[in-house]
Amino acid sequence: MNPALKYLAVSASIMVVMFGCATVGWTLRGWRCETAMAAYKAEQSGKAEDQRKESRLIEIKQEAAADKSTQRLDEQQEAHQKETVYVEKKVIQYRDRWRDRDCQRPDDWVQLYNESLFGTDPAMPQAGQAGSAPIGTAMLLPTGRD
Repeated sequence: MNPALKYLAVSASIMVVMFGCATVGWTLRGWRCETAMAAYKAEQSGKAEDQRKESRLIEIKQEAAADKSTQRLDEQQEAHQKETVYVEKKVIQYRDRWRDRDCQRPDDWVQLYNESLFGTDPAMPQAGQAGSAPIGTAMLLPTGRD
């Protein structure tokens, strides 16, 4: 065989082997990258799912707290309404019973009456606390509601 032809055959063989190695290496590199990318995507997907679960739990807790707060406020308003109705009934009862403005009334009555006018939360009198208002204790009378 001709030495030039041998040199060409050896060179071609070396080139084919190098090209084959490069192709196999490139293919393996692609496979490793795809595997790593799939693992990364799976990890990110798992983290995102965990985050969604935690967010949902927080939302549920916040909704429960809001419901509980709303219920507590409703109960307080209902109790306040009952107290207001009670105070108004007692004030009307005392007002209808005692017509003379100069007579002495118990301190508790004057306090309840005045507090009912301003919408404050009056302290309800306890048994045995009734007394006479000192002379000069003023009743605040609204205009047109005598």
